[in-house]
Amino acid sequence: RMGCGKPVTPGRDWRGKRFDTCCRKCARGEGGHSRSCGQPPRAFRKRVAQYITLWDPIWGSVELKSLRPKEKPSMKRRIAMAGWGCCPCLVISCGCFQGEVAGAGLTPADIRRAWRKMLCSWSMVLALAQALILLAPLVIGEGYARIQDNIMLGPYVYDLDRMGAKNTAKMLVNNEWWRLLTPMVLHGGWIHLGTNVILQLRTGLVLEVLWGNTAWIFVYVMSGIYATLASCVVSPDKLSVGSSGALCGLMGAWAPFIAITWNQTLPRDTKVRNAQFIFVVVSDLMLIPLSFLPMVDFAAHIGGLVAGAFLSMALFADTHAEDGNGQMHEEVTDDS
Repeated sequence: RMGCGKPVTPGRDWRGKRFDTCCRKCARGEGGHSRSCGQPPRAFRKRVAQYITLWDPIWGSVELKSLRPKEKPSMKRRIAMAGWGCCPCLVISCGCFQGEVAGAGLTPADIRRAWRKMLCSWSMVLALAQALILLAPLVIGEGYARIQDNIMLGPYVYDLDRMGAKNTAKMLVNNEWWRLLTPMVLHGGWIHLGTNVILQLRTGLVLEVLWGNTAWIFVYVMSGIYATLASCVVSPDKLSVGSSGALCGLMGAWAPFIAITWNQTLPRDTKVRNAQFIFVVVSDLMLIPLSFLPMVDFAAHIGGLVAGAFLSMALFADTHAEDGNGQMHEEVTDDS
């Protein structure tokens, strides 16, 4: 309202319309002025979180030290955050990152408990067994194959065949049905083993904590068996080894598990759940085209992915009405 005695600074409102009044109350004719009337406009700055909490289902939560205003994170802090996503055990056990942790961090008892849970898991036991089995043909067999014969830095193909690689002809003619299981613990070389073990020890270990040891090993083994069967049907004339079919089963089972337990998430964790679900779905979709790369058994990957999804729906179908302790949820309503 012009002529109110207050200085007027022309401008535009949020709708883009011009205004020529000093404040909102004056514009509405309420007979007064706002507290900020006649004062210079405040400068709004973007609020930036000065601290971050790292969480893992095995290692628990660790809060990093807060940053001072306009302080940029150090290289050590960035390495610690990246290392936590790849291997939290190294970040916790390595003393060079202790300066980035606020307070006392994890107690020695918590660290010992997490190490015990990690070392006694199926993910770690299978990883150690797969590494030892890969050493066997290298020690008692013909040793490392030539690079032109095996770029994975591993043994010759006939050594893998003798140890139990997927061989459809021998399964049908000689009734060697144990070859449905043995490909899961065999790998073409150290590169092949390393890529699978990284996924198994990081993602697989998280799922083992969420599902329990029995459900995890059941999904892992049954998905691996179905992946081998799918490979026998689609590619009967090729040998194949690796645990990627079983790992694809774990990835395929993850999305149905999140969907089934959707309403069990606490209100403060809904954003994490939604982001996790999107990440899992996108990862599963990316597995499909990646399965058609050279030297990749696409039938085993797709078969394991499908088998894991159906196994997850069968195993966790009754958990939508139960909590982690097996107790039924009760819906609480406010009648006030």
